[in-house]
Amino acid sequence: MSKFAIRSGVSGVQPKLLLSMQNKTTMKFEHFIIKSWQKEYPQLALNEYFCMRAIVNAALATPEFYLSDDLSMFIMKRFDVRDDDNYLGFEDMCVLSARGTDEKYNGSHEEVVRIIKDVVAPQHRKKAIKTFFTAIIMNHLLQNGDGHLKNYGVLYEHDYEDARLAPIYDVITTIVYIKNDIPALKLSDGKVWFKEKTYKSFAKKSCNISQKEYEEILQTCYQSIQENKGEIDTYAKANPHTLTFLESLKHAWKESI
Repeated sequence: MSKFAIRSGVSGVQPKLLLSMQNKTTMKFEHFIIKSWQKEYPQLALNEYFCMRAIVNAALATPEFYLSDDLSMFIMKRFDVRDDDNYLGFEDMCVLSARGTDEKYNGSHEEVVRIIKDVVAPQHRKKAIKTFFTAIIMNHLLQNGDGHLKNYGVLYEHDYEDARLAPIYDVITTIVYIKNDIPALKLSDGKVWFKEKTYKSFAKKSCNISQKEYEEILQTCYQSIQENKGEIDTYAKANPHTLTFLESLKHAWKESI
């Protein structure tokens, strides 16, 4: 807390936090978001940390993120704050699809791509679509069933002329807690862990991704999982009390689709 939340924005002589302890608690400050959890989801901060490491290894942009020393908190730097402490515009896919928060699981991957094509500036559009497609593949490999509409968004300066896809955030392996979890959004009008032919058709028809680009994305994602498993092995040796959970995390991950 003293390292990341010394400026909480709450009045008084000492730094204070406004905190309502629920199953999942998220605290927002000027520059950081700090998340903690209760015992219903053991080692969730560790889970998110290594899933986000996999996203980094897949060469996707992420916010800066950290793991607290006692493993109880996941700390993420806000990506909507500019260097001058003013804020960028940010709209998530719930807002951009005219849905409320309680409808965040109602959309489809095809719809998100259509929004990207409509909203993201032309100079950023191709990269944004490839990034989103790569994130979907990573969700499959990491078995993240919580990639809903509020977990993707668009950043912009003053208007949409420079709009680009926000960094990838909020990625966890959900099936270690929900054994039969499924993807949050539809693809090809279904919610299952999709087969490769579904992804290939989506890449070609919706994302305009070539066969060569598709194969390169898959290989990058597969390699990121292998790299991440190596990082986990190194971490577990230095932190043997995490070995049981980290082994379950590795076991949940897929090495291919």
